[in-house]
Amino acid sequence: MAAFAFLAISLFSVMGAAQAAPYTEEQALQCILGEARGEPYEGQVAVAEVLRRRGGTVGFYGAAAIRRQGNRYYATEKGKLVLLSRSTVDRARKAWKESERSDWSKSATHFEGDAFKKPYWSSNMKLVAHIGHQQFFREV
Repeated sequence: MAAFAFLAISLFSVMGAAQAAPYTEEQALQCILGEARGEPYEGQVAVAEVLRRRGGTVGFYGAAAIRRQGNRYYATEKGKLVLLSRSTVDRARKAWKESERSDWSKSATHFEGDAFKKPYWSSNMKLVAHIGHQQFFREV
């Protein structure tokens, strides 16, 4: 039993903590729309790149502000649902697809709106890109 526990701990140490399953296109689309809807296209792609690198991390606040009803997407703004235009949704979908082969974020693993200046969690990270109103960070 002790040998099994040692093996399990060793494998955990080598492999690192288990990650959530990668984002589906729908989940990624809601994150991009929630976190970067107002950003330039390059900023949306960069946010999508970070989502891909993070693998399925939960906790992106903006995704919770997006609702899908049928083929329509709505953003929650000031307590009301606002219909997003088809072009806004299509642009976010295109950004997700482009993020498979781009690196606007310069290999960033985290992002934060620049209204937060230097986030508390970024003390051991390097600011590697700033696109629109998003800052992109990578561990050093």
